[in-house]
Amino acid sequence: MTYTDQEKPLSSHSTDRAGQSSNYVQNAASAHGLSTAGRRPSGSGRKRTYTVKEYDALLRRVAKLENMVAILQTVGLTVHAPLKERLGELELLYGQYDVHTLCEAI
Repeated sequence: MTYTDQEKPLSSHSTDRAGQSSNYVQNAASAHGLSTAGRRPSGSGRKRTYTVKEYDALLRRVAKLENMVAILQTVGLTVHAPLKERLGELELLYGQYDVHTLCEAI
């Protein structure tokens, strides 16, 4: 896997690159409807730097949430539907999605 300069780990003494990476992650998070409010220390004035590990974790989380939304749109059931009915619908999607994602979607 190849990373761009923005995705590479950032050192604490590189303020220019740290600002670029922080903005990149914030833009990616806002594009997917996620909040980064809990990731920044409030009142300290310092910008938070994100590592490649944190960036990859964010991308995995976004992909999983997008899969959950796709499952819920495909199934078309409400949360009030009987469990057997929900399980029957999810059984049809068994090979297409991860089992853990299917279970979390219902």
